Formats: sequence, C-alpha cells, structure tokens
Amino acid sequence: MQPKIHHSDRHMNRSGLTLFLLTFGLLCFAPALFAQEQGGTQENLLPEIDPQDIEIRSEFTARFPGLRRQPILGFNPEPSIYQVDPDRQPFMESQEQVVANVPITNLTRPAAPPYQQLNYSPDSDLFGRIGVGSFVSPEMEIWGINRFSENSYASGKLDYHSSNGHLDSQNSSFRYFNADADYATKINRKTSFKVKAGTENSFNRMFRLNNLETIPLEIPAGPRKKYTGYNAGISLDHYTNSVAGWNADAGYRWFNMDMNAGDIGGSASESVFNVSLEKEWAGNQLHETFVLGASGKGGSYNLSTQNGGQGWMTIRGGGEYHRLLDYSTQLDGELAIVYASNEFENKVYPALSLKAKHWLQNKLTVSASLNARPKLHTVEQFHQLNRFLNHRTPLRHTYTIRSRWRD
Repeated sequence: MQPKIHHSDRHMNRSGLTLFLLTFGLLCFAPALFAQEQGGTQENLLPEIDPQDIEIRSEFTARFPGLRRQPILGFNPEPSIYQVDPDRQPFMESQEQVVANVPITNLTRPAAPPYQQLNYSPDSDLFGRIGVGSFVSPEMEIWGINRFSENSYASGKLDYHSSNGHLDSQNSSFRYFNADADYATKINRKTSFKVKAGTENSFNRMFRLNNLETIPLEIPAGPRKKYTGYNAGISLDHYTNSVAGWNADAGYRWFNMDMNAGDIGGSASESVFNVSLEKEWAGNQLHETFVLGASGKGGSYNLSTQNGGQGWMTIRGGGEYHRLLDYSTQLDGELAIVYASNEFENKVYPALSLKAKHWLQNKLTVSASLNARPKLHTVEQFHQLNRFLNHRTPLRHTYTIRSRWRD
C-alpha cells in the first residue's frame, strides 16, 4: 500500500533542493567573482606604473660607497659643471641705474666722504738743510731730483758752508762750495746713458808767519788761497741682466789754485782726463762672476815755480773674480798690469787685490784683505787733503802694499 503524499510536503522538498543548489553555487563561484571584482577595481583606480619610470630628484650629492647594484635611474651623483665664457662682458651698472634702484627712503642719508685716491711719491723731490752756527758760520746742503718719465731723471746737489773764523790772533775765515748735477736716461731696456757736471769755488786763509825779522820776505796780512774748478763726464751701460753686460765712461776735470801770499805765493793748475771700459759676465758656478777691463788716466799740471808743464799717465789692464761660497764666504780677487809714467820715472807694476769675508753669525763677520798697486794723487787731491799746502806739489807715483784684518 503506497503512502499518501500530500501537496505541502512536496512543496517543502522542492524548496530545500533549490536552497541547496543556490548555496552550492555561491560557494563555488564566490571566490572567482570576488577576485574578478577586485581586479576590476584595481585596474580602474591604480594604473600600472613601470618601476623604471620612477625618478628621484635631489639638490645634494649623495655617495654610497657600499652600493654595488645598478644606480637608480635619473640620479646623478656628479652634476654637470657648466663652463663660463671667458670673453663674457661683466654687467656694470651706470650711475643712473644705481640711483634708480635705491629706495626713496635711503635717499635722505648724508653724502659719503670724498674718495681719497692713493698717490705715489711726486715726480719731484727736494731736500735741504740750512743753518747758522757760532762765529757766523752758515751752512747749506740741498739735494733734489726731478723725474721726467719712467726712463729719465735729472738730479743735483749743493754743499756750502763757511765761517768768519774763530781765532783771535789772525784771520781764519774759509768757504767751501761744491755743486753737481747729472742727467740719466734709458735708451732701451738694456742700455742707459748718463751725463754729469760740477763746479767748485772755495777759499781759506793761510797762517800768519812769525819771526820774519830773519827772513826778508814780503807777506801781506792775511794770506789767502782760492780754489776754482769744474768737471764733466759721460757713461754708457749695457746690461742684459744684473750681471752680464759692459760699461764705458769718460770724464774730464780742471782745477786751479791761486795763493795770494806775496813772495811765497804762487799758483797751480791741472787738467785730468780718464776713460775706462769693462766687460762682466757670469761663470759656470752659482754666484760666480768675471770682470775684464782696461782703463787709462792722465793729466798735465803747471806750477808757477816751474817753466813749462808736466804730465803723468796711468794705464791699467786686467781682470777680476768674484765668488760667493755656501752663502757665507765672499771672495774677491783682482790681477792687473799697470803702466805708470811721470816726470821722474816710467815703470810697469803688478796690481794685486785679495779680499775674503766670512759670516760667522748674523752680526759677526771676519774679513781680511791684501792690496798692492801703484797710486798717484792729483794736485786737486793734495790740496783737498791739506788746504795749507803751498803751490810746490810735484806729482810722482807710489807703490803701496797694504794688508788688513778685521772682525
């Protein structure tokens, strides 16, 4: 006998089957739908970015000593240095542009002090010393220079001093006056030319002679000696540097002496000329120089006590050697042959000069020298050494040997 099925049970069975199928479908397709939904959302909101397109920008230089992987794209640890055009013209503002950029509030400030330009020494200099001492003894020394350009100048000096004397028993007044001037110019970078001239005008009183009863001489009161003279010279220098080059010079001097002393008075005049030529060059060693030269000097003089004039001459030829050893010892040597001629004799002399100087400390030195050469004093030099000499001064060469030790 079959059981009897009601309609309400059949409906319940069909509803349960449908619920089971829906549940099973959701469990099977839910992950796929969820993944698809997520993929769709990511594709729409976050677009794909290639990691190679990532660029990092920075204004500082970073260094990674331990980094061995490929550097980040776009990062340059050594930025480019742009070369500046060396021929560029700098931007200089005009006065109007400067004033135009100044705020109006700053225009009320006081004006700045005037600009003081740094000045060099003037082209002309003059120095002098003037004074008057006891016994009415004025003196004056003046020296001046004027620079015409960077290559030429002219200078001069003046020396004057005198006195009315300081002795009560006799007149002892005197006067010394010397004036010299020179002009120098550079012909070119290596050659320079110089010319000089001078004059002399002096006098002095002689001593009064006592006990003239035994000597029948007529001597005026206050005998006096007067000196006059002038000189001129030229020189030419040609040096490629401070050592190598040559020098030539020539000069002339004239001197006259008048002694107003009655029977013992007289006069003497003299003319002296000189010429020289020297060549200097550097040696193979450091601080070593050689000099080779020749010179001549001669003159003629007239004495009132002699008939006719007398002459003399000195001709020299030789060389010099200079050397500095270890910056502490200076050696100087000279060897020459000299021909001397005067009214008494004519001879040939050897001329020798040796000098050595050694620096023990900054302020302590030891030096020694040896000289041997002929020498002749002119009439002018004799009367400059002793202004009370008479006019009888014949000239003769002397050969002197001198040694000296000093520390």
